[in-house]
Amino acid sequence: MDTNSSSNGRNGVSIIIPTYNRAHMVCDAIESALSQSLPPLEVIVVDDGSMDDTASVLKKYGNRISYQYQANRGVSAARNIGLSRATGDYIAFLDSDDLWDTRKLEVQVAVLKKLPEVHLLFTDFEIRKQDGTKIHAGTHRWFPFGVEYSDLYDYTLSCRDLGIDIDSTDPHSKVYCGQVFDRMLHLPYGLLSSAIMRRDLVEDGLRYTEGVSLYEDWEFFAHVAKYHVVGFLDSEMTFNRSHRGPERLSLGQGVSKSLCYLGVLERVWKADSDFVSRSGPALRKLEADALLILAREGVLAGDDKIAHDALERWRSLDMSQGRAEAWIYEKCAATLYGPFLLRYLLRARTLLRIIAGSMKKGKYSCAPS
Repeated sequence: MDTNSSSNGRNGVSIIIPTYNRAHMVCDAIESALSQSLPPLEVIVVDDGSMDDTASVLKKYGNRISYQYQANRGVSAARNIGLSRATGDYIAFLDSDDLWDTRKLEVQVAVLKKLPEVHLLFTDFEIRKQDGTKIHAGTHRWFPFGVEYSDLYDYTLSCRDLGIDIDSTDPHSKVYCGQVFDRMLHLPYGLLSSAIMRRDLVEDGLRYTEGVSLYEDWEFFAHVAKYHVVGFLDSEMTFNRSHRGPERLSLGQGVSKSLCYLGVLERVWKADSDFVSRSGPALRKLEADALLILAREGVLAGDDKIAHDALERWRSLDMSQGRAEAWIYEKCAATLYGPFLLRYLLRARTLLRIIAGSMKKGKYSCAPS
């Protein structure tokens, strides 16, 4: 494999690992980075104000890593610190609860050298649950049923034809490439910990949006995809460790999740006049759906103002679909027992859907006994 990378110059890879209160996990991520078959130029660990033993457990690495501490400002700010300090020609992101295959950087750099038009490259990933269960093709689980990578990207290349040997057991791995900005409106295209990009994106001023708790990676990727070709390597070279706890960086619920999503739509796609002119109806539909979800979550959280404001914004879009939902949320928001009533209605709807689905499968018969 022709990587031609060296750990003695800017031709190497800078790895950015943000962490917060993960003293029990971050070392696994660092070891995963340091054990790469293509040694990284630098491993930048940004501690976002951890209150556990993170600083002390990282002392053993000495100058093998660059440790940066900042007062707690969020994962976006931590990644931006890493971007400002990165010196490699390539920059890879690794969350402190994830891991890499030992050849991940070697293979990705080889692909980027073969395909100079690609500026951001993802790999597929494997989900590893706490009970030991492994779930393959993690990226595909994000897509609607029936959607394939060839539907999302413009062209496909064989790793074998590119002269890249990923794994003798998987000789037919493919790289999917394309201009995906418009399609990225509907879903993120890759796991952050699987991503590697070219440094010139940072030199152009690309940074993460700070002060948001969710979807900052999706927004970051979209800014890249607006002007550059994005690639996806259909090989599981990243391992996403599934866990729950107060230290989980990416958890969000209800109102905050909906607000973050609407914020991404506002800052990226609604701010692009060319996109609005060619895909306005699709954007309005997604925004309307998100506003109804925000109204629902506002009712469930007992925040009538958020619910009412979301419904007002929804009405301003003048959508024909969703009127029944909007009416229900409005009535629930106007009553003292709105959260309890809406939970009951949502459970009843779920039950009816389950029964309807079972009837379609023949589990229940509508014929009289």
